[in-house]
Amino acid sequence: MHVRYAGMVHSLAIQMGFGLDVYFGSTMIEVCVKCGNLRKLFDEMLNRDLVSRTSMISGYVSEGNVAFGFSLFNEMRMELEPNSVIMLVMLQGCCGFETSIYGRQVHGYVPLKKSKLDRRDVVSWNICISSYTSKGDFVKVRDSFNEMQGEVAPSIETLTVVITALTKHGILSQGESLHGLAIKSGLHDDVWQTSFLDFYAKCGKLESSDKLFRELLDRNCITCGAMMFGLVQNGYFNEAVGVFRQMQAAGLYPGAEILRNLIDVTCNH
Repeated sequence: MHVRYAGMVHSLAIQMGFGLDVYFGSTMIEVCVKCGNLRKLFDEMLNRDLVSRTSMISGYVSEGNVAFGFSLFNEMRMELEPNSVIMLVMLQGCCGFETSIYGRQVHGYVPLKKSKLDRRDVVSWNICISSYTSKGDFVKVRDSFNEMQGEVAPSIETLTVVITALTKHGILSQGESLHGLAIKSGLHDDVWQTSFLDFYAKCGKLESSDKLFRELLDRNCITCGAMMFGLVQNGYFNEAVGVFRQMQAAGLYPGAEILRNLIDVTCNH
C-alpha cells in the first residue's frame, strides 16, 4: 500500500469537494485500515452516517481489534440503529470471543434487536440464527429456525447456517428433513449442496454425499475437497484418490488448506 499516494488522492478529493461525501469517506476508511491511520480519518469526517461507521468498525474488527470495534459499536448505538450488515460484522468478529464479555453482549443484543423489529425479515432471522450457531447453542438454532418458518420462508443462507449447526452435532434425521425442505422450496445452490454433502459425509451416509456430488453441475475445488474429505474420513482412500484424479482431469487442483485437512484426517485414521 503506497501511503503517500493514498494521502495525495485524499487531499485532492477534499480540494474537489468530496470531503463531505460519505461513500468516498468510507472508501478512504478501508484504505486507512491498511495504512494504520484509521481513527484520524474518521475523526475528520463531518458527516458520520451508518455507512461510514460500519466501514470504521469493520476495519478494526478485520484487523483483530475487536475491543475497540465493540467500543465504537456501543458509541454508534447512542445515535444510530445498527443494521444487518454491522450486526454480521460484530458477530463474525466475536466468533472467537463467545466466552468473553464482547461475545456475550453481542449474542444478547441480537435477540433483543430481533424482538424489537416490527417485521422480522429473512436477514434479521439469519443474523439471529448465525449468532446462536457461532455460540454453539443448537437448541436455540432449532427453535429460532422453527419460529422463523411461521413468518418468512428461509433462504439459501438460512439453510447453510442451520446445516452447519447440524453438522457439528451430527443430527442426521433433522438434516434430512432440512434437505427435503430445500428441495421442496425449489432452492438450488452449489454452496448449500456442498454443505449438505459435507453433512452427510460426516454422518457416515456416503451414498447421499455421492448422489449430491454427482448432481453438481459446476464442481470446483471446494466441492471436490469436501467429497475427498468425507471419503477419507470414512476410510474410503481409493475412492478419494479417484475424486482427486477427476479433479486433475478437469484442470482443478486442491489448495494448501484442503491438502492439510486431508493429511490430518489420513494421519488420524
